[in-house]
Amino acid sequence: MGCVSRIAVHTTLLVPSLFCAMADGGFTVFQGDGAAWFQATPPFSEVTFADLPLNMLVTEQYAGLGVHFTDTDGNWVLGPTPTYPQDEFGLNGNVSVELTFDAPMWSFASFFPGKAKFAFFHGDLPMFTSELLGGSGTNFFAGFTTDLAFDRVLIVGGPPDIFGNPDKVFFDDFYFSSVPAPARLSGFSVLLLSSRRRK
Repeated sequence: MGCVSRIAVHTTLLVPSLFCAMADGGFTVFQGDGAAWFQATPPFSEVTFADLPLNMLVTEQYAGLGVHFTDTDGNWVLGPTPTYPQDEFGLNGNVSVELTFDAPMWSFASFFPGKAKFAFFHGDLPMFTSELLGGSGTNFFAGFTTDLAFDRVLIVGGPPDIFGNPDKVFFDDFYFSSVPAPARLSGFSVLLLSSRRRK
C-alpha cells in the first residue's frame, strides 16, 4: 500500500490541496512501498550504488546519467548490508546529500533507512520542502512528482540530538525522470485561470 498526498505550490505559498489533482507548480508526495510512484512515473533513471566499490567517495560516477553529487561533506558507498534491502548497497550521506541534475527533472524518489527531509530547487530558487519522512527502521520510500521542473535536490536528516550531534542520512537507491507526467489541473488552478480571465 502507498500513501499519496498532494501539495499545491504557488510562488512562496504552500497550500494542502483539497482536490484530486495538483495545482500548477504542485508536488505530489508518495510514501509506502513505492508502487504508486513507479506506476505514475514515466521511464526513469536509477542509481543503486551496487556498481561501485565499497567505501568509494561518490561525486561524478553517475554523470553519464546527468546527475552529480555536489554536497561537500562526502558521500560513501556502504554494503553489502541488510540496511539496504533493495540490493544490499547504498550511500552514507553524512549530514546531507545534494544531487544536481544537468536537465530539468519532473520526478524523484528514494528508498532509505531512518528519516529524511527532501528540498527541491530550480537553480537557487526554493520550490518545495517535504516534512521529515521515514522513521525508525529500514526500507522507507519517498517519491515526488511535480508539474514544475526542478534541477537540484538537497536531502537532510532530523534535528541534532541532545548533545548537538547532527542526524546522518543514508540511502538505498535513487530514481529520477526528466520526462514530465501527463499534465494535471486542479480546481485551484481553474480558479486562478478564471480570475485572470476576468481581469
